[in-house]
Amino acid sequence: TKCSGCSTTLTHMEKKRRFHGHQFPTEMGYSKGSVYQAANASSKFASTLVKLWCVPKKSRDGRPINVHACKDGRVLRNKNIVIRRLIALEKLATECRMEHLMPKVWVERVQSFLPGDDRKKVDQFGLFQSKVEGISLRNLILDSIPPMQYDTINELLANISSSQVKEAALFDLLFSQCDRSRSNVLISENSDIQLIDNELAFGEYRFGICEFNSIFLPTSRLYQDGRVGVEYRRAMSRNLTSSTAMSPSPLAVLDYRCHVKGGSIGTNFPSKTLKCMRRLAQMSVEEIQLEYSLPVTRFAKNLQERAVDLTELGFEEALRKAGEKQPKTNFPLYPPCCSIRREKERDINICTSSTKPSLF
Repeated sequence: TKCSGCSTTLTHMEKKRRFHGHQFPTEMGYSKGSVYQAANASSKFASTLVKLWCVPKKSRDGRPINVHACKDGRVLRNKNIVIRRLIALEKLATECRMEHLMPKVWVERVQSFLPGDDRKKVDQFGLFQSKVEGISLRNLILDSIPPMQYDTINELLANISSSQVKEAALFDLLFSQCDRSRSNVLISENSDIQLIDNELAFGEYRFGICEFNSIFLPTSRLYQDGRVGVEYRRAMSRNLTSSTAMSPSPLAVLDYRCHVKGGSIGTNFPSKTLKCMRRLAQMSVEEIQLEYSLPVTRFAKNLQERAVDLTELGFEEALRKAGEKQPKTNFPLYPPCCSIRREKERDINICTSSTKPSLF
């Protein structure tokens, strides 16, 4: 129904979606904000999403959370930091010619009612995002109905372009992304990827030190989740035996080393991205914080240090140096697993190559 006097019409996210002939549930996410589909006449995008913090929300298991909404000062502080982080990231990604990797984000006032309840009025600033088609990598390997065949999953992942994987790894290291989980990478039916939910860009320090944590970056915890894939193995077999304990997940092939010649990026960066990083490296922490309105000085310091290390030391040394700052969460540097074969008789995956054959 039409929302009279509203700037935006809010509707619930669809509960399920179709992908390659299979049905997948929509992931609800762990953020304190509530996400809705948004119809807004002023938007240049055909389909948008909006995140609102100051409304009640239910957890994945149906329990009410955020009951007091923005009466809780912590929620408001979180909202303000997240918004400023993402607006800064949007500007930086555009300047560094990496904006194609993430959805467009912007802030706009929302005057509306909650879906299905015209008594619950909404009047606040929301974080809008262009809607990206596809499903998360977590959805892909865990949640299809009926279960998607391994060969189909493998083909979809193999068709992701090496340039996108390399750019995603650089994006997450440069911007100190601390939550690039399987849930925060979307894959389309033609194997394009998008990096979503970038709320923990520029590092995170509330629960320990995080310089990076990404499925694309070796030694990080989320890389390890993608490499080994505990949930995937459990979904494949109810009887998890010792022989399957280190069976690689199909997502192991997203290791950036599988997608660059010789397994190393070094200083082989896109020219416009390199120019942007050199500019950041030459700026002071104070200048970066002021220019990009970063809410925390530490975020600006991280960005400046990472730009210096990448341009002067190269990708691998910058990754190693950042990893040394988070010893409690780092894993060993395992060899890459760039090609996987399924052994149906043993119900396990086998690494067959540490390089991607199509590169050479």
